Amino acid sequence: MPCTAPDYFTPFISPVEVDNRRNLETFTLIWLEFNINIATNDIHFVQKKLRQAINRIITFNDISKLDDWLQKDHGSDKIVLIISGGFEREWQGVIERSNNVSRLVYVYIFSEMITVDFKETFVKVNQKIRAVISDQDELICLVKLDQQELEKLEDVMSLPMNIYDVNAVGSSLAKENSSTSLNGNFLWFQLFIEVFLRMEHTATDFLELVNFCKEIYMDNTSQLEVINEFQQNYTYTRAVFWYSREIFLYKILNKALRCQNLETLIAFRTFINDLCNQLQNLKEDAALRNLSKITRVYRGQLMSNTELERIQSSTSSYISMNRFLSTTVDRDLALFLIESAATSVSAPVENALKPVLFDIEIDPSSSRNVKPFADISSQSYFQTEKEVLFMIGSVFKIEKVTKVADDRGTGSWTINLLLCSSKEHQLEQLVSYLNDKITKYKPKFIAIAHLLTDMGEYRQAEKYYQRQLDELGNIDEKNAKTIASCYTGLGTAAHYLGDYNLAISYHEKALNIHLMIPNSHEELSICYNWFANAFADKKEYEKALDYYNKSLKINEMVFGLESVDVAMIYYNIGILYTDQSNYEDALTYLSRALEIREKWLPPNHYSIARTIENIGFVYFNRKDHQSALTYFQRSLEIFMKSETEMHQDLALLYHRFGRVYVDLGKIELALDYFTKADKIYRSSLLPTTPYVIENQQYLDSIINNLN
Repeated sequence: MPCTAPDYFTPFISPVEVDNRRNLETFTLIWLEFNINIATNDIHFVQKKLRQAINRIITFNDISKLDDWLQKDHGSDKIVLIISGGFEREWQGVIERSNNVSRLVYVYIFSEMITVDFKETFVKVNQKIRAVISDQDELICLVKLDQQELEKLEDVMSLPMNIYDVNAVGSSLAKENSSTSLNGNFLWFQLFIEVFLRMEHTATDFLELVNFCKEIYMDNTSQLEVINEFQQNYTYTRAVFWYSREIFLYKILNKALRCQNLETLIAFRTFINDLCNQLQNLKEDAALRNLSKITRVYRGQLMSNTELERIQSSTSSYISMNRFLSTTVDRDLALFLIESAATSVSAPVENALKPVLFDIEIDPSSSRNVKPFADISSQSYFQTEKEVLFMIGSVFKIEKVTKVADDRGTGSWTINLLLCSSKEHQLEQLVSYLNDKITKYKPKFIAIAHLLTDMGEYRQAEKYYQRQLDELGNIDEKNAKTIASCYTGLGTAAHYLGDYNLAISYHEKALNIHLMIPNSHEELSICYNWFANAFADKKEYEKALDYYNKSLKINEMVFGLESVDVAMIYYNIGILYTDQSNYEDALTYLSRALEIREKWLPPNHYSIARTIENIGFVYFNRKDHQSALTYFQRSLEIFMKSETEMHQDLALLYHRFGRVYVDLGKIELALDYFTKADKIYRSSLLPTTPYVIENQQYLDSIINNLN
């Protein structure tokens, strides 16, 4: 029975904010309180102590509310549950219902009211029940100790990575759902980190990081003390020390890297830059002192079958480690750590994980062109671990994967990797092209905003275009072009989010600025092109064609008849004619665009994929479904190598696959593609956006027909 007291409260986080406040650590502690007569101060005291180990604590005293919360999607967060007060039948009911929650790691029962029979028949056989405790000091001590172990276990269980598979083509890749990601993710993550490293950093960046962390740990006295210490004592030459201390910096940054939380990574940009620079300095210092070169290192890891199989099937491909990768020169130490993790008291919760040893070879002759790595033992908070730390985004070639038998017959795995330079992983041409595009913008936030736009993260991009505008202030001769570029970016984001009138208003602001700047031909062409795009999507085709021709005239004059800038306008005019059902002219312009783009752009460039897709869409409209599928498949193969798996361009392609299969009567295939498109659209667009509405209409129609 629910109690009459408030059914959902947290002493440190208000009920309204509890699910809105970001949990940037991995663990959440749930406190289920049955005893409504307990003094609130007692709860406050215990929870205050527990927040030294787990920052986010949520308190319930209504079981139904707890059940509802547990059934929600909380991402990759892990849960620790403390049941306080109550009776055995109530505990049993809660635990039995929670056993199917895979994210629940441990349950602690905090009570004196327990029988020997209950211990024997229920507690001992339930692996998630960590302990039954009656003393609050003992509870606090055990949770803290367990949390230290859980954090270490999490470290060897979580290794975010992207794989660039040189042989990966076709829609089968779209089904990949492990922590290894698509080729496009590999590319964009590399670029994102590169932007951080090329940005100009100021003292305000550090203050922004400090304030960001203080907001996360609001009211957490113990953590705020550490943050204040960090603020007072941090210097860029001690980044390794603060990272290796495994405090709030380590917890937040590694979760952000694992989940690719872009907002958090941007807040940490100056710390990431400092850590990278210190690794480079340590590496150079070792070379100057003629220390023995590091040629082989090791890392122990627990991996799921899915991840292991993915790496097995990607031998000779390339893997990017999307975190600061901790390794050791001591093979025995790496084996000991992984064996300890595998036999941990927590291991049964993760019994599907396999022990893996990464054996990493470093060729001294090619180590100049790699992301920095260094022996950090002399700078680390823990100076006895023989630790070699690799920079985020370090790239390795998968040489081989072998199973090693043991006495128990279960065995472990060894994955042999070779450290690679940026010139070795077959993306150099594409990375170079996009780097040139991004790094020509020196102001920091606009570079981030442009990259977010290219990634399809339009709402995030809006935030950083606006932030750049706020930082620049009033327009003057020096910043006019940058301000205009911000308005163009805001217009682009608004366009892709479906607000065409807002897009036009931003592009008007950009145009008015460029008209005042001499020799702004390229920028004027971009403005005219975006005006045309907006009017085309508003079905005002005559206005759109007029602006396209203005842009085309400038591009032919400035860049030449066979330039990619001219190809862009040909492409857009082809789309316009497609919308008007003028398929002959549409094919003419799209074919011209494709010919030029294939001549000048890397073969895996997303602009080529878009052009091929839209040629396929013309064939679809002409009822030539087989030709449409052929072009769509070609487009998909390129998208898989150049876009992130949640990019809106990929959603549109899935939607069009679905429409082809509807016409062919292959309803289940159509449903699969419309569902994929819906997942991507809803991750970044409002439900009222035309793309979302149209795709939903097809989904509803198919589901109704199937029913």
